[in-house]
Amino acid sequence: MGGNRAETTLFGLCGASTWIFIAIYWCLLWRSSVRWNPRRLSLTWIAAGGALAAGTVIGGLAGIVMSGSGPDGTGFGTFIGSVSAIVLWVVATVFIWRETPSERAQRIASSSDSAIACPTCGYNLTGLSESRCPECGSKFTLDELLAAQPNHKVEIE
Repeated sequence: MGGNRAETTLFGLCGASTWIFIAIYWCLLWRSSVRWNPRRLSLTWIAAGGALAAGTVIGGLAGIVMSGSGPDGTGFGTFIGSVSAIVLWVVATVFIWRETPSERAQRIASSSDSAIACPTCGYNLTGLSESRCPECGSKFTLDELLAAQPNHKVEIE
């Protein structure tokens, strides 16, 4: 029985250290691409807590299921719980950190004076042969597209 407790503790420590490594690496990897604001920061911390809670539940259920097939499934449950918590947090950050249409439009507008962005979703329409957005399907006239651009200057003839 003492070996199972040591195994569970080892799995827990390995899962925690893996999560710390992945969280630091993931944040460093995306730090310059994500527009950090208080909302994104708080949602990231909330997602970490939610992933930890969900991982605890998943690990507990896996431990209960596995305890029927061997002397003690808590080590396996701890392993499954820590892995699922890491995966759930990474998936949550993908949705939390993604660029909003207005952020995309601002990024495109600031990157090039000649870029044309879809007024509806912010998709870069530069180089397309028609005035329909392939991302959201909205259709515009060229005058509507040009008038909706944030960097558009009206030329008086």
